[in-house]
Amino acid sequence: MGDVPQSVIQLLHDLGANDEEIESASAINRLPALAVDYVLARDFALTVDDVAEHFGTRPESIVEIYRLLGVTLDRRGRVLGTNDIALLDALSIAGTRRLGTGDEANLSQDAGENLLRVIGASVGRIADAAVSTFIQDVESQLQVGFADIDTWVRAETQIGEVAHQVAPGLGTLFIHHLIDAIRRQRVTQDGTAPDRLMARLGVGFVDLVGFTPLSLHISAADLVKLVTRFEQRAFDITTTHDGRVVKHIGDEVMYAALTADDAAEIALDLLAEFAGDVQPRGGLCFGEALTLRGDYYGPVVNLAARLVDEAVPGEVLIDVGTAALLQRVQSEPAGRRLLKGFDEPISVCSLTV
Repeated sequence: MGDVPQSVIQLLHDLGANDEEIESASAINRLPALAVDYVLARDFALTVDDVAEHFGTRPESIVEIYRLLGVTLDRRGRVLGTNDIALLDALSIAGTRRLGTGDEANLSQDAGENLLRVIGASVGRIADAAVSTFIQDVESQLQVGFADIDTWVRAETQIGEVAHQVAPGLGTLFIHHLIDAIRRQRVTQDGTAPDRLMARLGVGFVDLVGFTPLSLHISAADLVKLVTRFEQRAFDITTTHDGRVVKHIGDEVMYAALTADDAAEIALDLLAEFAGDVQPRGGLCFGEALTLRGDYYGPVVNLAARLVDEAVPGEVLIDVGTAALLQRVQSEPAGRRLLKGFDEPISVCSLTV
């Protein structure tokens, strides 16, 4: 370990790493990774068997619950902690019937397991985004600036500490989002079918025209900047109009809004925001859509997706039914279009500024 600064060795020792691990990590330039691994897993003192014994259940049941949450557990190592016991206690109300509490569960097994899948997928996306952001915004700067190993290891350690500090507050943030989601659900399901599967709302798509050829001629760093700015502004503009980004599909964003005007203003604001770059186009429709685990399906969604494909750069196309609902935003007739997946031509309008 002659090339490793003593300050780094001491820090890694304090985190729990031994000399062999430090030497191995140093040989493959992974000292920063070793640091963050130890910080993130520092509270894991229990094995899967330990936790199963605590609940009086089979280890396979614990492994299966975490699989539903999107996490793979290694039964051979200490991969769980006391916070996991608290988490499993809380999740037992989901009705998974795997912790010996099924008789008291309020949800069916299918409903409970689907809830776990949704939670796991959502938290997994947060984790993926956090790692990507750190690599692009922090590690890339450290690399470009030729930071010394001491600075790099301490930066990785700090991000691990931040994760521990932020994690408890995510529960409160979840409650805030849950309150907002319930509010939107009540608005969108008012007057819809009694089976609660449908939501009445605006669904829109905006994509960046010319993104694919542009991506072949600009650097990876510039491409990242463009995509990041598009995602940032899509989020900011959508939330400003009380909407929600449903998902990003490459160079396209799908969003939902409570009113036709909100959906239209989101599209127009995004077009104005990127008018100087690759020019966007949009398509939207207001009506009843099937709602399932945060996403939307059905003819309304399909129509909005076809309309964005039909729009020319700088244009937002809507159907005449949506146009009739607009109060703040103006539109003009744009003819009839025979769209893929629709048997008859659709009368459409174009939003005007």
